[in-house]
Amino acid sequence: MILDDKMLLKQSIIDMGVRLIRSGLVVGTAGNISARLPGMDYLYVTPSGMPYETLVPDDIVGIDYEGNVVEGRRANRSRPFWNQ
Repeated sequence: MILDDKMLLKQSIIDMGVRLIRSGLVVGTAGNISARLPGMDYLYVTPSGMPYETLVPDDIVGIDYEGNVVEGRRANRSRPFWNQ
């Protein structure tokens, strides 16, 4: 997996969050967005409590299917639900 693909995916997650805010579908820091690349054994999620407009790719968190943070600095409060 190429690092550029991961960065592009992280930026796409941020862009979608901004679109959701601007379209009025979410307010403040409500909700979260997740995505993964084919072949990844974890997914990327938006961190809890951070406005989408202020996120940078390094803020996006990698979480495995057991709910463990495998990449990134901030946790997502929804992580117990990722393995459901």
